[in-house]
Amino acid sequence: MRVTNTPEEQKHWMTQWRSAEVALYEQKFIELQALTEEESARIANFLMWWTPELDYWLPIWKGEANSGLAEQQRLFQKLRHAESSQPNH
Repeated sequence: MRVTNTPEEQKHWMTQWRSAEVALYEQKFIELQALTEEESARIANFLMWWTPELDYWLPIWKGEANSGLAEQQRLFQKLRHAESSQPNH
């Protein structure tokens, strides 16, 4: 891969990326508008339950819709336990 060296090349490169940024934003907007409520809920659930600190996916809650407070407290307890079991804590 060649690095742009001249100011003209750098300017051209930036112009291309600015155009791409606009096109990508528009595409993302179109795709988000096209999501159904069910798809949105599935994606949100997927993102909410990733726990990088524990490096695994928590089980997805399939019960009735609620505030999630009990699940949140359970997660915090697991995180506290994971942190306290690491060295230097």
